[in-house]
Amino acid sequence: MIRPVIPLNINGRTVNYSMVDYDQEIIDAKDNAAEYFYNNARQLMEQGTKDAYRQAYDEFSRAKEYRSGQYADIDDLMEEARYHGISRVLVEINNATELRLPEEFVNNLLQMNTATLESRWVEYYQRDLDQSVSYDYFVFIILEHIEVSPDNVSDNDKMFKKDVEDGFDYKLDDRGNVMKDTAGNDIRIPRYKTLSCAVIESYQQKSVRIEGTVEIQTSNPAKLIKKEVIGAEYFFKHHSARAVGDVDALDEKTRKLVDSKPVPFPTDGEMIYNCSESLKPVIRDAIYRNRRLIY
Repeated sequence: MIRPVIPLNINGRTVNYSMVDYDQEIIDAKDNAAEYFYNNARQLMEQGTKDAYRQAYDEFSRAKEYRSGQYADIDDLMEEARYHGISRVLVEINNATELRLPEEFVNNLLQMNTATLESRWVEYYQRDLDQSVSYDYFVFIILEHIEVSPDNVSDNDKMFKKDVEDGFDYKLDDRGNVMKDTAGNDIRIPRYKTLSCAVIESYQQKSVRIEGTVEIQTSNPAKLIKKEVIGAEYFFKHHSARAVGDVDALDEKTRKLVDSKPVPFPTDGEMIYNCSESLKPVIRDAIYRNRRLIY
């Protein structure tokens, strides 16, 4: 861009610059830098530690930026460095309760979103599907106590009364004649009757509480680095009612309640399964709070 305007003519004075070609020096500098980072990365990999592999991966990346095609094996080496540099975490459920938990419960409990837990060098696994994978950390979700309450039904009686118009009577004078208003019309006196209705409200309740701990351990050496107590509850509630008497005595809200009938109580297994939805975020939060212990 400079060459076409040289020499410069400024106020009658000619200014010339000698051009120096640094292209080869830049090429040599890139070659030297690529060779340095490549060789240093190879030496780092020989250390065999997580930190060394991670640093080696970054050094290979820099070497590739300078000379992407100079080293035929650099992609394979980067893949190897990344594989060995990753810390793998296996999340497992340990049932220490007296109950035999269904497989669906365990599977559902493990279906948690670990995206915010993972980082560039940390991966989480909920299934040990590949026996060739070695794990650096274990997160044990230990279920220690599950308490399901009995089916509970409580009734509450309420009486509703309402006065409604039920025809009319004529207003009579002392002689028994129908009295007239100023317009000459017969004077009518509304007649009322009282409607009554008894409402028996039923409250169905059942609850479950699951308690346990989350333990984070290293695998080599096997060492407990964090233990945190966890717990969650799930409640089943249903409100229904039946009416005895004249339902016209009821207000709108109560009449809708009367239309609601009792429902079957969930089984203990269903209660425990539903509680897993409440327990999953508790487990995930416990791991998230301690995520810096896993690196």
